[in-house]
Amino acid sequence: MSLARNFQLAFFLSRFTTVHHSPAFADTLVPGNSASIWCKECEYRTRPLRVPVFEFFNLLDTPAAVRENTTRRLKENNPPLRMASDPRRGRVAEVTPDASSTPETVPATEVASTEILQQDGSVTPTPEGPSYKLKFCTVCASNQNRSMEAHYQLSSVPYPVISFGTGSLVRLPGPSITQPNVFNFNSTSYSQMYDELISKDQRLYRNNGILNMLERNKNLKWGPERFQDWVPGQPRMDHISKGEKGSLGTEAGVVDVIITCEERCWDAVVDDLMNKGSPLNRPVHVFNVDIRDNHEEALLGGKAIRDLAAKLNEAATEERRLGGVDGWDQGTGAARQSFDEKVPEILASWQERYPNLPALWTLSWFYCTDIYQVFILFILNMVSQNETAFVPALIVVDMQEDFCPPNGSLAVQDGRKIAPVINYLLNLPAFVLRIGTQDWHPADHISFASNHAPPNNKPFESYIEMNNPAPGREHEKKSQRLWPVHCVGATDGARIIPEIAHDKLDVLAKKGMDARVEMYSCFGDSFHNTNPVLVRQSVDVNVIELLQEKNVTDVFVVGLAGDYCVKYTALDAVRAGFKSWVVEDATKCVDSREGWGQSLLEFKKLGVTVVRSDGAELASLRA
Repeated sequence: MSLARNFQLAFFLSRFTTVHHSPAFADTLVPGNSASIWCKECEYRTRPLRVPVFEFFNLLDTPAAVRENTTRRLKENNPPLRMASDPRRGRVAEVTPDASSTPETVPATEVASTEILQQDGSVTPTPEGPSYKLKFCTVCASNQNRSMEAHYQLSSVPYPVISFGTGSLVRLPGPSITQPNVFNFNSTSYSQMYDELISKDQRLYRNNGILNMLERNKNLKWGPERFQDWVPGQPRMDHISKGEKGSLGTEAGVVDVIITCEERCWDAVVDDLMNKGSPLNRPVHVFNVDIRDNHEEALLGGKAIRDLAAKLNEAATEERRLGGVDGWDQGTGAARQSFDEKVPEILASWQERYPNLPALWTLSWFYCTDIYQVFILFILNMVSQNETAFVPALIVVDMQEDFCPPNGSLAVQDGRKIAPVINYLLNLPAFVLRIGTQDWHPADHISFASNHAPPNNKPFESYIEMNNPAPGREHEKKSQRLWPVHCVGATDGARIIPEIAHDKLDVLAKKGMDARVEMYSCFGDSFHNTNPVLVRQSVDVNVIELLQEKNVTDVFVVGLAGDYCVKYTALDAVRAGFKSWVVEDATKCVDSREGWGQSLLEFKKLGVTVVRSDGAELASLRA
């Protein structure tokens, strides 16, 4: 897979990329994500600047004078788009808007020839009958506030619309900034969130507007969806059957326009479109309208997005009427090409009316029309067919007396309470292997605070420098937090708690037996040493070999603690070549406030997926 993706990346880097930026910003060439660039000097009424990515990279490494000359040459080779005349209209198109002019009051404007956009933003139908409508997609971070307000505004017209978030998890404000409410995309409904927050503190969440927002959301669609999980072209018939607003017209799972509400979301969308592709051969306009994440500005931004949608739809309908519909979906044909060229003009006019909502725009593709990409997708498809096998294993980490209240020397708050969830998972028949782990330390272990001289010997507070025990690598050091004495081998504190169904465990792996080095993960010590002699000194079972013998593809990790042994076991599972999952409601953290948040960041970075025991992702395990 990595080789195919390298080919894919190399192909994209060799292509011309076109990104256009709002003229309200400084006049410089700036690199964007996915090896794209935009020109902040050219106005919306000029042709987007086209620069080969490799030439742009060369600019970064050249003296200032050379950069200036090259930039001047590129601009000369990309002249402004002056549409002198449109033979179908017999009129001359304007070149640039007058920047000094003040936007006048906008009169009632025809929208798609069947709707009238009034001055107050409302839309009323006209009796001409049905007409073409662009399909829209709105995106913010959590698919809660801004994208859902835009979804509401667009579906009220009605336009076909779907909406997504780009974050790793859905986050809603909690009682404090360090205690957000966190939910999973795709598996948690707005109704579930609503009921949970009412049970927690109805007064708080009513006063801050969260419950009102969720009431609107659950009347629009079932629950938040993640953009990166969307498969363009995959039918969305189930969304229509659920009665989701705006779903009519989106049955085919494709859109013409994507509008994000924050620049980082725009970056994520553009990156995702370029990276995953889809065999649709279909262009898509990607806009960003920068909207602050509060209820008031989301309402204003949603109405502005509806206005932009109306102007885009009006232009698309007119071009289709004049130029015909041939090749429209594929981005070819006179009508589509003329519409694509007019989008910068439409956005410039819209930006003048909404100067406080900075905009970005690019023309992207669900799939680029090139024989080389056909070959790439063929390779990726072949590789993915070899990756469809799903052979799961469960690792239950350190459910030991010393880690559990009430008497554990290193007790994790509520650590014992997750035992029922773990037992539920242990009883699922889908797991081909169930491994339990135990900290099994010698009394002189390096992590015990009592083994160090004062004053640097306070449990939880003190840190030491730990050396790598591997021969020839002794100079390598890591910071090590000091703990109370815990889980000393063959003591009561090292026993698995009786609440865990011991008889369901296939293997018990004792780890952390080398006094010289910490070992949170059952895969290896903190230095990731692979020397067989060192590994045997730290753990009595070769976990990787066990998993490979069973042809395991996916490892699910539960137990204690989510910010230490569970976290490092899940991360090391990825490094060992497995797909790694952590079941959120089957783990607890030492540092309950900050620990889990840091774990989530590291999981996202390395590709560990966080799920819940009752989530849709585990449906195949329950079957």
